[in-house]
Amino acid sequence: PDVRRGQPVSEGAPATQPRLKLEDIYIAVKTTGRFHRTRLATLLETWISRTKTHTFIFTDAEDEDLSSEGY
Repeated sequence: PDVRRGQPVSEGAPATQPRLKLEDIYIAVKTTGRFHRTRLATLLETWISRTKTHTFIFTDAEDEDLSSEGY
């Protein structure tokens, strides 16, 4: 039998994996309060703004500015 990545592959099995969709992916960002205004602000203005519903921010400090933006 054909074996790929340690798993047997049946004769008629499709060789491709299902395509990932944004709904399949969750992103976690771990930060600290001292980086909210510098590093985190840049992330929020760029790619996190496009993946807001799938991005979770973990931090050690509360931030009213972040809360008011919905994060």
